[in-house]
Amino acid sequence: MTHKMISGRTEPLVQIDWTDRKAYSWLTALPLRSFAWEVVRRLPAYGTAWARAASMQTSEEIEPGFQVLILMRESTAATTWGLLGPLEDPRRDARTANVFWDPMVCPAVLPALALPTEGEGNIDLLPRGHSYRGALYEQVRTGRQHVLFAEQGRFLQLDVRGTPVLKAGRLLPDILSSAENVSARACAARQLTDLVRHRALRSQAHPPATQGPRLTTVLQALDGDLAGASRRDIAIALFGLEKVQAGWRTRTMRDKVANAVKYGKFLLDGGYRKFLR
Repeated sequence: MTHKMISGRTEPLVQIDWTDRKAYSWLTALPLRSFAWEVVRRLPAYGTAWARAASMQTSEEIEPGFQVLILMRESTAATTWGLLGPLEDPRRDARTANVFWDPMVCPAVLPALALPTEGEGNIDLLPRGHSYRGALYEQVRTGRQHVLFAEQGRFLQLDVRGTPVLKAGRLLPDILSSAENVSARACAARQLTDLVRHRALRSQAHPPATQGPRLTTVLQALDGDLAGASRRDIAIALFGLEKVQAGWRTRTMRDKVANAVKYGKFLLDGGYRKFLR
């Protein structure tokens, strides 16, 4: 688990009982990209960077469920993990986190052009609903506005240029901004259409990852390993005491645990980025 130092003690930032299989069951409903955050928030280096940057970040709720993030200084470390300036609290799992990915790393970030309108602007340009939340972050360096919609681990991120988005009259998705990753942007545009129509980030538009059950097992095994547990104890958490007592001497079960931990460490070492592509 991600840790921090407090008066010489090491305390976990990611609070989860790795021995409780049910505590991980919600992960199986996540889209693949959301597993990237579940890996990043377990990185000790990320936890340290967030602790240093937290005092430089604040937010203002301009509408119920819609926040504007304000950075007194952008984190230069964010790019290390494929993120933009705001560093999300690693104690927030994918269901509640507002994570802004760098469009260079995550091609599913949808470019859009905001156009002005006559008279007063209106936040109604951005779809709002009761079930999901929204966040806006403006990069000081580039002037780009990043809009995030998130609900229960499903997210849609827009990279907006042009008129300030909260005062704009039209928002035009730019699927053909480059010849690369057109399919990812087209999918994001369909998700935006679905969001506008249904006022929710529906699982039909953001389906669970087919690898979800496997990745859930990997994260639980990884948490056990990071907590210093033995391979046998990890196996008990994954498969139950009875099965471990019956099959631990066979290589099959031991290999399953070893491979899960090994893959988890690969993800920690940057392998999670493939989930964003």
